[in-house]
Amino acid sequence: MPDAAQSWVATLLRTVFEQPEAEAVQARMRHVPDALEAKFPKAAAHLDPPA
Repeated sequence: MPDAAQSWVATLLRTVFEQPEAEAVQARMRHVPDALEAKFPKAAAHLDPPA
């Protein structure tokens, strides 16, 4: 991952921990891999739960 993208990815992941309720955390965590998939599929794969 390019160094310039690390800040964007960190901000994206930080939004998960900023959620006030467990349901919001889970919903946000489902969104994060999708947001990463287009630009950084290898990073997204690390966040996908095992099948």
